[in-house]
Amino acid sequence: MGKKDRNQGKRESKQLRRERERRKKKRLPIIFGSVVACVIILIGAVVLSNMYDETKQEQKALYQDEISVSEMESKVSSQDDFFAYFYQPSCEHCKVVSPMLIPMAKQMNEALFPVNIYGKNSTWEKYQVEGTPALIHFKEGKEVGRLVGEQSKTTFEEFLKK
Repeated sequence: MGKKDRNQGKRESKQLRRERERRKKKRLPIIFGSVVACVIILIGAVVLSNMYDETKQEQKALYQDEISVSEMESKVSSQDDFFAYFYQPSCEHCKVVSPMLIPMAKQMNEALFPVNIYGKNSTWEKYQVEGTPALIHFKEGKEVGRLVGEQSKTTFEEFLKK
């Protein structure tokens, strides 16, 4: 092997090393970007999880006076004066009305009891509930008033005063 061949081999070897170095340098931003993306996704998941937990706790507090259908029927039978607030957890209008209506009724010292009627078809039929949210006023064992759907705060306030 001549001197020329050895020099050529060294040059090729240096070029290969440089090429490997360049490839490594190109990979670093990709690896770094991937790590950063994973960290961001992880932080986002934690934040969303906390928000979900807070929402669940708020809902639990909001519906703390919820009664079952049988408890409501017992109140009707005993001729109590109360408001039954029929709702469904998945109802978008209920999600707007509940945080306004339930605290308002408490503030006005009105007996309002949320009743979850999701999947309770016989209750829908018996009380002729056509949609949620539905607020029914019972007095002396009979229905004396009804509001259905998303209404203004004033409308609910006037209905509760009757």
